[in-house]
Amino acid sequence: MSWRPLTLLTTALLLTGCIVFDKKSESVSFHQLAAPQATPTVGGPLLFIPRVTLPSALRRPTLVLIDEANNVQVDDSQRWASPLDRGLAEALGQHLIKNTGRPVTHQAPGESHLVLLIDVEQFARSHGTAVLQLRFRVENDAGHLLAEGQGTWNSPKADKPEDFVRAQSENLAKAALIIGKVLAPLTTTSGQSR
Repeated sequence: MSWRPLTLLTTALLLTGCIVFDKKSESVSFHQLAAPQATPTVGGPLLFIPRVTLPSALRRPTLVLIDEANNVQVDDSQRWASPLDRGLAEALGQHLIKNTGRPVTHQAPGESHLVLLIDVEQFARSHGTAVLQLRFRVENDAGHLLAEGQGTWNSPKADKPEDFVRAQSENLAKAALIIGKVLAPLTTTSGQSR
């Protein structure tokens, strides 16, 4: 008698005891920051927004909720639809197109352009409020600093994951208003006010 059929039968019997067929897996919710769809209304200068810099705790596909005591809550069933560093840059870009009318790109252009660098310092919850804190720098395409700034924005009612995403989308819109005002007088040729 061959041991092979007996081994296969034993393996099949053992494996069927390990598989549970009636257990349902938890559904996954995908989140995306809200931003208006806008079309540029002026010719330039072109604004390049690379991926934003995030705190290390946020660099994952799952939605990370950090509270005021720096407690980190990660739920594998709550995920970002795209990487957060890219999603923030794209949403901010759409807000800036709407607010300034300038064209925005997320790929390094070959033509003359401005560069907007974003460092997110806080993307968290505090007492049920979503907090967005960031620093930004505007450079010309040669890397010369033209302007910089920072800010903190809050939006209430951010206890559930979907509410947190909505509130952070509102914060991003507020940040874009401030950044848009800083961008308004800048050109790529002089770096000075027009």
